Amino acid sequence: MAETADPPIGARLLLLGALAAFAALDHNPIVRLEARLGLSPSPLERLFGIRGFFSGMTEATHRLTRLDLIGAGQANILVFPVLAVAVAAILLWRWPRLRTRNQEIAFFAIAVLGTAINNIVPPLLYS
Repeated sequence: MAETADPPIGARLLLLGALAAFAALDHNPIVRLEARLGLSPSPLERLFGIRGFFSGMTEATHRLTRLDLIGAGQANILVFPVLAVAVAAILLWRWPRLRTRNQEIAFFAIAVLGTAINNIVPPLLYS
């Protein structure tokens, strides 16, 4: 299998700009699709009242594009570290991969911890 060259940094920055512009749309097609598929609110939130790791991430990203840091944190407090990792991955053009069972367990533990943080921290910070 031949290795492909990484895209130039200009193309990566253009991709980041396009993604930010898409997230800033007032009538975001992703949000509409989630609603049509019955995924908003998430089944976990609908059935048990527990916000998942990514619950509110679209709204938080939208608010972040409008520089509403408090609103973004209220929508999903994890938007800041998640987007930092996503931006770094695009700029560096390196993608995290789970290669071992221990990495899979660590990822699951982080998801559970993130879910707990998403449910506990915002009410404490913004009440």
